[in-house]
Amino acid sequence: MLNNLQEPPSYDTADWQGMLHKRYGNGDMEVDGSILAAKAVDCTYTPFNFSKSVEPEPGLTEKHYDGLYLGAEKIWVGDPVRLQTTNGTDIMVVHSVVEGRRVSAMGNQVLQQSCYLIGDIYSLSTIPHSNPALPTPASPSNNPHLPSRLTEDLANRNARSIAARRQASFWKLVATQRRLEISDVKGRWYEASLLLPILQPQQYEENARQGLIQEASLWMNSRGDCQNSNRPPSLPRVERTLKKKETRKEALGRAVPPDAEIVDGVSPPQANTEPANRAAGGLGGAGSGQGSEVMEIDPRFESSSAGDAKQRALGGAAGGLDDFMSLDGMEDSQGSMPGFGREYGSQSQGGY
Repeated sequence: MLNNLQEPPSYDTADWQGMLHKRYGNGDMEVDGSILAAKAVDCTYTPFNFSKSVEPEPGLTEKHYDGLYLGAEKIWVGDPVRLQTTNGTDIMVVHSVVEGRRVSAMGNQVLQQSCYLIGDIYSLSTIPHSNPALPTPASPSNNPHLPSRLTEDLANRNARSIAARRQASFWKLVATQRRLEISDVKGRWYEASLLLPILQPQQYEENARQGLIQEASLWMNSRGDCQNSNRPPSLPRVERTLKKKETRKEALGRAVPPDAEIVDGVSPPQANTEPANRAAGGLGGAGSGQGSEVMEIDPRFESSSAGDAKQRALGGAAGGLDDFMSLDGMEDSQGSMPGFGREYGSQSQGGY
């Protein structure tokens, strides 16, 4: 029923009391709150690690950054990203994150301001290749400018497709130093060899045996997809927006407690020895008393003990965001969350 409103609510404008009293149907406030909070973060961006400023012409200033937060994802210079503007599988390897600002001749009025990426665009191509002993066009030696994630993923996939179908895929360069607005970016690129076994647990091994491992992007939702995915076609489309936020805490907004701390970096924070009701000021509910719980984390995920050295922590004690977003037991609680997990399975491409 929230999707049926002429102007759907945002996290900040939602009628929480009306939702609590079932004015909009028999929904689940925790699920609705999570969705609305995610939508709010989804339309934000925050450049980080300012590196230099140039003035290519009078009145135009370009600030360069090492990366940006786009929606819920962190994108570094050098990362591959998925694009809105092409066939669904094309990618850009980011070379620069730039914030441009043009002012009037007198310098007292901002005429234009935008954030964009500059990089090389690649398209996935396939060629016959029958001899597994010979290097494919996707081999690292043939692609010194590609991130190793791309070449390692295709090495895994090509080993299957060469054996089963006598063909190999490679990333073909189609444009260099292309400029794209960040609104044209779906999100980060992810390895099919790592993600599809999770997204397609029933059919992945059979597809791999047949050499038919597709790009993971074909099975994923993208940034902005949630705006109209369950909205009746008779209602006006909700426009995609992007709002700059100076910090990640501003992007998370009222979805986190006021005393939440955002720890930026690749090292995990020190163990928090404060009382649980105070430690819970992270991304789990403030004062919930759950902040001190230690979760068992699936070793496949980067936040497991095997991946702690690479973890990017978001403040608070152990648990925190994981406790808040945990869907454990969801299948057993369908009665209390009617339709959750089923309606979305009907989306095109079987996306998640």
